[in-house]
Amino acid sequence: MSDADVIIAGAGPAGIMTAITLARRGWKPVVIERKPRERVGRAVRVALEEKVFDDNDLPPAEPPELIKAPQSRELISPDGKHKLKIRSLPTITVDQRLFILRLIETAEASGVRFFFNTTITGAVCDGGRVTGVVGTTADGRLLELSAPLTVDATGIYSAIRHELPEAVGVELEVSPKDVCGLWQEAREINRPAVMDLLAKNRIRPQVNVLRAGFMGPYSLFGIFVDLENDRVDVMVAVAHDEEYPTAKELAQSYLESHHWIGEPISAGGGLVPVRRPLDNLVGDGFACVGDCACQAFPQYAGGISSALAAGRMLGETAGEALAAGDCSRAALWAYNVRYMRSRGAAQANSEIFRRFLMGATGDEISAVFARGIV
Repeated sequence: MSDADVIIAGAGPAGIMTAITLARRGWKPVVIERKPRERVGRAVRVALEEKVFDDNDLPPAEPPELIKAPQSRELISPDGKHKLKIRSLPTITVDQRLFILRLIETAEASGVRFFFNTTITGAVCDGGRVTGVVGTTADGRLLELSAPLTVDATGIYSAIRHELPEAVGVELEVSPKDVCGLWQEAREINRPAVMDLLAKNRIRPQVNVLRAGFMGPYSLFGIFVDLENDRVDVMVAVAHDEEYPTAKELAQSYLESHHWIGEPISAGGGLVPVRRPLDNLVGDGFACVGDCACQAFPQYAGGISSALAAGRMLGETAGEALAAGDCSRAALWAYNVRYMRSRGAAQANSEIFRRFLMGATGDEISAVFARGIV
């Protein structure tokens, strides 16, 4: 007898949206998360496509979850000589942790059961079919659950996918060359010193300034001096390479070298896969979603909107498979089709641009700015 209709590992946007979609259709999913409830997500600001709330039948974000966006965004070339004003995008800015906590509340209200402080240690397989998971709770107790379908939504570290036998039929590893390091940190500011600095350098407040190619071709440094909240936000994205400083090290080096920057407010980051989606997202009794499925957009490493969309599509497909009593790879294949038709082309286009960046020099990227190609 199964312990749940679906086991979902990971309480990020992708995993929770999968669970919400299933629960709304009358199924009983469980979500297993290694962190305590109050620490799920990161205390960082992230952009979401405006349409994700309507698309996923979620109430719109409101303050303090909803954050006022910068008045404008400017992208600076690697040589610092050219500036591009980024057009307004159909996105909003939210506090990621508050957004995810709201998703958890929505899921629980829909009937989803959560196991927090629980670490997945492996998958239970019967030949090439996944039948459940094993894990440990915070107090060291063994947890073993079975279900017709197991979903890996544990991000780039893929607690389940990495342990699967090849017979399941999904890619088991992501190349280190296809990984980006991200770090975002907010700190207090010395307001008088900042006002003097802005005036001397003719910098307008409430503008998010982004510097492309500051540490190799695939890198981005962003700074936003938020005078309305007396804080500065620094964001660093760099290609993952153990021979160079990490995104966190680069961000903190900048923050600690300026006298007008004060005490930390919040910080967070990690690694994100930046490549095309996995060629196949399903196996017998198994599916993956979110960063585990490489669904972030490679060009800028943004993945939450894709994660929500993919979670909804997986939940819809899984509900159909459960209703038919068949969670085989063939029965789940429609999830592959739905995702690729919806977001695959845009993600492939983004991957092509990333590959261009990875093969270009800073001078070549600056020339692209100079000629008005971007």
